[in-house]
Amino acid sequence: LGQEYVAGEVLLAGGPGDIVRAMESGYRVISQQQLGADGRLLARLLVPTSLNINQAIDELRAIAPAALVTINTAYRTTQATRFAAAAAPPAGRPLGPGHLGVIDTGADPATLATAEAMVASRGFGPAGYRAREHGSAVASIATRRGVRVSVADVFSPSTTGAPIASASAIAAALQWMLDAGVPVINISIEGPQNQVLERIIGEAARSGHILVAAAGNGGPMAEPAYPGAYDGVLAVTAVDRTGHAYFRANRGDYVDFAALGVDVPVRVVGGYANVSGTSFASPMVAAEIAARLHHPSPADAARVIAELLQGALDRGRPGRDPIYGWGEVRTD
Repeated sequence: LGQEYVAGEVLLAGGPGDIVRAMESGYRVISQQQLGADGRLLARLLVPTSLNINQAIDELRAIAPAALVTINTAYRTTQATRFAAAAAPPAGRPLGPGHLGVIDTGADPATLATAEAMVASRGFGPAGYRAREHGSAVASIATRRGVRVSVADVFSPSTTGAPIASASAIAAALQWMLDAGVPVINISIEGPQNQVLERIIGEAARSGHILVAAAGNGGPMAEPAYPGAYDGVLAVTAVDRTGHAYFRANRGDYVDFAALGVDVPVRVVGGYANVSGTSFASPMVAAEIAARLHHPSPADAARVIAELLQGALDRGRPGRDPIYGWGEVRTD
């Protein structure tokens, strides 16, 4: 289907018996984790050399018809441009009680608003936790708006050298944050649809968590980017300081809000930079939500989203549109 995925692996989300039957059929478990509190497991399975990916998925679906079986899709960060900047970012808000989960690359605590802004950090890729500029910029934007962050690094180098995140790593990071009760989660990542992630995200949203994601930087004609395009996720596009849409941003009916994401000043190791992309608009909105939603709650989540809708500055044609969504969330 033209989707990037981790070679030689499939994901199976089901019960322990499903995994046992897969092992009896020649699949080796690379890793497995708990999914939720109902006993389900997510297993990464190594495909036997005698089968290709499609054959393996068909066989596993026959072995475990009640389980979800899919490729281990790959995802990339949604940064588009970066330029050196001479000026430091403006002073941020003081830290409040807000707590935001950041699923991204690792973040360097030295780039955050204060050292106290980092609540927890953990690596979920094969390479463990590693601070990179993208995650540092996303976390820095959020902490300058007065919220603390827990950072999950889901990226590892690929065969091309570019960092890639797998669906299994993102799922593990999501479960870590859900188990910890993190009420709001930002995911500045884009890639293909994946049934396992869709199910976890749907369950999180129904439990009163709010998930915010970048709308993607594929351009106006691009296909929807996930996880932003899932039901239950607020997809954020980028605008400049005059409210004009970022020219590389995705468009579509799944776009919910716009926020500043063009020439955003951030602190980086050794100085400052201006970054552009929907990656950096997303934490603007996520931090605003985290400042208002302190515990997962369906009722409170609905109230906070309604407040955002009421306060959004309508851009483009009246009402919701595929360029700006419901409008721009102003954070200044």
